[in-house]
Amino acid sequence: QAAASANINPDDVITFTSAGTGTGTRERFLQTNENFRYMVLGFAREFKEKTGQKLQCVSSLRTQEDQQKLYDAWRAAGGSIPDRPSADTKYGRLYRPVATVGFHGQGLAMDCPVEQLTLANKYGLFEKYGIQWGQTFNDPPHMQYPRGK
Repeated sequence: QAAASANINPDDVITFTSAGTGTGTRERFLQTNENFRYMVLGFAREFKEKTGQKLQCVSSLRTQEDQQKLYDAWRAAGGSIPDRPSADTKYGRLYRPVATVGFHGQGLAMDCPVEQLTLANKYGLFEKYGIQWGQTFNDPPHMQYPRGK
């Protein structure tokens, strides 16, 4: 799958944004781990085929400085992230960023709109492409390279 995904133009299957943390850009996506990037490109291509939508990249590679800004903004806003609901009763928790950069800092994660990831899950794309959905650990806008691989 990786070889086939290497020929996918990211702009054909992903919409990039500089809103929010500024880490949802094409440049940041291209700096992610190559294996993860190819997994996401295949996932995004099939998502577009099934839904007619490009996958939206809200955030991908983050530096520790980016993560600290996100965390500080969350704290300054009283526990909410601008442009996201402060509390999401559907998932029963706040969208709470952590202070350390984690998988995003290793180029092994990407955030997308929850609605898109929910739809992707309905089509079995996480399982098919071997990507772990953050919903499994209470972070529904997040997808990452699977732990332990």
